[in-house]
Amino acid sequence: MHRHFLPGIALVCALLSAAHTQAADAPPLGAPITSADGAVVTYDRSYFAQFSGATTAEDLISRIPGIQDLLVPPPTNSNTVEQRGFGSSGSPLLFNGRRLSGKTNSPLDALKRIQARQVVSVSVIRGSVPGLDVRIGNEGYVVNIVLEETLSASYGAWEANAVYNQSGRWRPGAKLSYAGDFGPIGYILSGEIEPRFNARYTHDTYVLPPNTLAFGGIRLKNIETGTYYTGTASVSYGLANGDIANLNGRYNNEGRTANQPLNSYTVNAARAEVYTGSTLLIQDRHGDVEWEVGGDYEHGFDSGDSLRALFVVTSDKRPLVTDLFTTPLNVATIHSQLQTVQSDRTERIARGYYNWVINPKHALEVGAEVAFNALDQRNRQFQDSAGALVPVALFNADSKVKETRFETFARYSWQVSADLYAEGSLDTETSSLKQRGIDVSTDRSFFFIKPRLDLRYQLAPRSKINARFFRTISQLDFANFVSSISSSDVRFGVVQAGNPSLVPEKTWTAEGTFEQRLARDQGTGSLRVFYNDISDAIDKILIAPDIAGFGNVGHAHSYGTELKVGLRLGWLGLPGAVIDASGTLQHSSVPDGFTPPHHPLQNFEDHFWSVSFRHDTKWHNLAYGATLNGHAARFGSDIDYTHAFLFHPEATAFAEMRAAGLTYRIEGQRLLGVVTRDRYQYIGNRAANNLRRLELRYDTFDTTVKFIVKGTF
Repeated sequence: MHRHFLPGIALVCALLSAAHTQAADAPPLGAPITSADGAVVTYDRSYFAQFSGATTAEDLISRIPGIQDLLVPPPTNSNTVEQRGFGSSGSPLLFNGRRLSGKTNSPLDALKRIQARQVVSVSVIRGSVPGLDVRIGNEGYVVNIVLEETLSASYGAWEANAVYNQSGRWRPGAKLSYAGDFGPIGYILSGEIEPRFNARYTHDTYVLPPNTLAFGGIRLKNIETGTYYTGTASVSYGLANGDIANLNGRYNNEGRTANQPLNSYTVNAARAEVYTGSTLLIQDRHGDVEWEVGGDYEHGFDSGDSLRALFVVTSDKRPLVTDLFTTPLNVATIHSQLQTVQSDRTERIARGYYNWVINPKHALEVGAEVAFNALDQRNRQFQDSAGALVPVALFNADSKVKETRFETFARYSWQVSADLYAEGSLDTETSSLKQRGIDVSTDRSFFFIKPRLDLRYQLAPRSKINARFFRTISQLDFANFVSSISSSDVRFGVVQAGNPSLVPEKTWTAEGTFEQRLARDQGTGSLRVFYNDISDAIDKILIAPDIAGFGNVGHAHSYGTELKVGLRLGWLGLPGAVIDASGTLQHSSVPDGFTPPHHPLQNFEDHFWSVSFRHDTKWHNLAYGATLNGHAARFGSDIDYTHAFLFHPEATAFAEMRAAGLTYRIEGQRLLGVVTRDRYQYIGNRAANNLRRLELRYDTFDTTVKFIVKGTF
């Protein structure tokens, strides 16, 4: 299983060792400034001056080794838990020492619209330090981007792009941003038109073990088209007394349609495919509208103390209409099923805290957060009956869920000695849940205590150990409280029962990280080990006869190790080149909701790795690079199947150069794009062990090439 992964770890360790022996002789690159305790490395404009092709803050971040995983969004369908409110954790990106006051207004998106000339410096913070607006998470660092408080002139940036899909489709897009000052008010405005065209081609082959000969299968094509329109605005106001106020807004419209024609076949005695019928699934998501308004206010005291307040209001409306048309062999097409979903989510959060600097070695932060979350969801299903669509009765298909949550938090930091830093915190959470619908009316309340301890020990000027021990509470997906109908993955009309009794997962995490930085900022390497103890784990369970839904299955755990390396390659004769590599080995176990054995957590991979390379040259500011990702099989299960998805190694690549004041870039995505899956499909509840078939899937995706031209004005 790990025959490719383990040699990769050995290779990156060898590179780190070789770079370490050469770092003392490496020429300096700009002027990164390292704090006395080694916890903060700052890159200012003198460092970034060597990269004249950079136009956005994201371009600057991409030139710093060891943090490139920051620019990679989490994979879809991963077992990442949604952030609960603002909380004390979140994106490891700060702007002027403060988190972005938003949830859907992603800091990663902000990097793309902030121009490089607005950036004064970038600090990479490794290890807990007092006064951080977010605590360091699994990334092992926090990045603080310092921006100009006032601009000498207003300026803008633009981007025009065109995406070409392997199937022959061209789609244009564009971005525009403008930053300026109006007296004490600074602003950044941006707009984006992003085309979407995704093509997936699926071939499922059916066999019945132990027989290995195919007896049937399907061929499916999934084409999704649409256009996303996004507008953002950020306004900051500097008061005469030094106070700072910020206001952020975002609007996003995601209209798109998916068409999935599917042909079924059997295999005859001559081993030829015999067509048996077809279906056409059409999903219309036009009307997906999401908006957000957030803001913050900060007041600093002469003593060094600070008071800050944040708020955010979000709305997310997602209507979905699904039509299923069936064409049996030699029979006219039937409109066999219609499903509608109307989902309206809202969230309102306010958070305030006071940071008290007791003395240079001691600091205390206290505060509170209140959040109001709501979901109004209505599901309808209609099926063909003698040529007419008639409604199907669904239990608990119409509900309103409301949560009121209040949190308090207190964090104490102590510089015990020159080498040892300690930070302890205690958060409490009180919440109430109300669900109202035609079939369900419930009221519940919860109380949780969430302690945390962070330690940092400096072994040597460039070596340190970080340790964390903490408890987290998962954010419930209120959609799991309401019954729904699935039409994904050729499982048309499968009902998933809602579970009004679902409670959050509680997780104790213990982890330790060893980090080594090389001299002259030539790179960094880290090794992290972790263990997660999960109570009230959430997985699929039997809720009604032959109907499954999400429920709490008991105790689960996961553990593993992660290696990260980021190196400059000047010692190999490649000045301006950077390589980042990471790999994770892990294991998990959770009770199966239908059969006695345990299985991995849903969507869990027992190993994955990534290697990215970038080379900035002096020749016409040419830069090029590539990223290669690899994964183990991803586990998944339900009442009537278990499967393993295997995402084969995937690659992306780019090349860009700057000429005549413009940046020209070409990107290749999904250069490999193959996924396989082995699914054991059962008849009814798999606890009866009545195997229907083994489905062997082979998925391919369109390779896409994106052409980009960027400029400033």
